[in-house]
Amino acid sequence: MFSRAQRWPSNIGIVVLNTFLLRILFPTAAVGVAEYASANQLGVLNLNDLGYAPMIFIGLYIIATLLLFPGSFLILACGALFEPWLGHTRSEVAGSSENITQSIVVAIALLAVVIYLPRMLKKLKRTNGTS
Repeated sequence: MFSRAQRWPSNIGIVVLNTFLLRILFPTAAVGVAEYASANQLGVLNLNDLGYAPMIFIGLYIIATLLLFPGSFLILACGALFEPWLGHTRSEVAGSSENITQSIVVAIALLAVVIYLPRMLKKLKRTNGTS
C-alpha cells in the first residue's frame, strides 16, 4: 500500500493532464476539424448555399437538439427506473410500513432530477442565444 505522500503527486498529475486535455487539446482539435471540413467543403452545412444566417440558425437548432435529447432521456430513465419504487413507497407510507432504503433511493433520484433540470434549461437558453 502506498502512502498518501506517494499517491498525491500522481493524482495531481492526472488532474493536470485531464485539465490540459479537456480545456486545451479537445477544443483545439474541434476547431481544427471544423477548419478542415470548411476548407474541403465537407459536412452537412456545406451542401447548400443558403448563406450564413440560415446556417447559424440550423447549427443552433442541431446543438439544442443534441442537448435536449440526452437530458430528456436521463429524466425519463430516472422516472422509469424509480417509479415502481416510488409507487411501492407511497403504498408503504399509507400503510405505515417503513422501508428506509427505498425512500432514500427515491429521494436521491428526485434530487438528481431537480438539480439537473435547471442546469439543462440554462444550457438550452444559452444555446438558443437568449439570456
